Amino acid sequence: MLYTFKINRIIYVYLVLFVFLLSCESSQKTNNSSQTDTTLIESIKKSHLDSLEKQYFTISNDSTHFLITKKGTCLVVHPQSFIDTRDSLAKGSIQIELREAQEMQDFVKARISTVSDGKILQTVGSYYLDATQNGKKIKINPNNQGIYIAIPTPQKDTSMYFFVGDPTKQGDINWKLDKKREEKIDAPTPPKAMLEEFGLTLDEQKLKKQYEETISFLKGIEKNYKKEGSKYVFKDSKSVYSESWEVSFVEKIRRKLKNIEWIQKHLSDRQTFIAQKNAKLKEAWNKYYQLNHEWKKQNKKVLEPTFYEYKLTSVGWFNIDKFVTEDLVTYSGEILNQKGEKINYARVHLVSEKERIHLQSICETGHYQFEFLKDKEFKIIVARGKEWKEIKLDGSKKKIPDIVF
Repeated sequence: MLYTFKINRIIYVYLVLFVFLLSCESSQKTNNSSQTDTTLIESIKKSHLDSLEKQYFTISNDSTHFLITKKGTCLVVHPQSFIDTRDSLAKGSIQIELREAQEMQDFVKARISTVSDGKILQTVGSYYLDATQNGKKIKINPNNQGIYIAIPTPQKDTSMYFFVGDPTKQGDINWKLDKKREEKIDAPTPPKAMLEEFGLTLDEQKLKKQYEETISFLKGIEKNYKKEGSKYVFKDSKSVYSESWEVSFVEKIRRKLKNIEWIQKHLSDRQTFIAQKNAKLKEAWNKYYQLNHEWKKQNKKVLEPTFYEYKLTSVGWFNIDKFVTEDLVTYSGEILNQKGEKINYARVHLVSEKERIHLQSICETGHYQFEFLKDKEFKIIVARGKEWKEIKLDGSKKKIPDIVF
């Protein structure tokens, strides 16, 4: 009996130890699974806006610059286009940062949706502009001719609009309609106040007459008058002529002369600027054309460079899009493992190269759905960790085939 009791006791101890070890192993697996899920979820939700290539340009704030990106976008920066945090003109070197998403693979890579407050957009491209000086952010001068962007396109669409980007907490961008009108890139023009103060004009003949009259007056002051206190008085003291001019008035006329000379220089430089602009846009267009593989395959050529041109008033995200006006249908699908079970957590992309639409969602339950155009081709890309799955569809069926990992 005693021997049997000892045997049973030993067996009981081993059983307890075995259960304990199983519990520890199960707990460890659970913890590892939890850690894996946490890492996976973080990677799926993480913002990828910084994944777009950052292109940097160093400029000065006292001359006009034409900046051409690797994908054929052209930025025109006029003199005095930037101000610092104290609203003073930025002096010295300025660093410009540009990012561009033009091809749909750029939108997928950066996780940028073509959506405005839930409404689907068709896009020409999305862009980011930033400016710094000595590591500090600076702003676009609202009181200057400013900065223009020229965005290449195979064909102009009058229903396209300018949108400003509002980055979301989920790492995407919500696009807000700005209704900015397209504005052709032009040489710096005189401020309206400069013209109105002295009644000046951009008409070359009239401006020439104003110049001659102003020069004649100032030469007369220099020749016949001398400065005494707050006035210019006639030099010949024996003369009974008693006319005098306030110093402040003469200084005002000198300022008028400078304004006339500035306007005359603008008019003479205008043709040079236009020629330079056309040459730079042609250079930008050639870069854009070389990257468009579809055109190459079809041996298509566009003889004249075509751009959307806008004046920029602030740094940050912006794009050129239009709202989808056609009826939408719901497409749905499931993400499964090899056992046919739904997989939690994946990022799903709907991409339409032809319609230039990118939609995405974070799939937490293994089931996803998108509102999209009926009977239009698209592809679904599912990203889960380092794994990617892709299928192409013609839009004829609302049920998307299962994607199996």
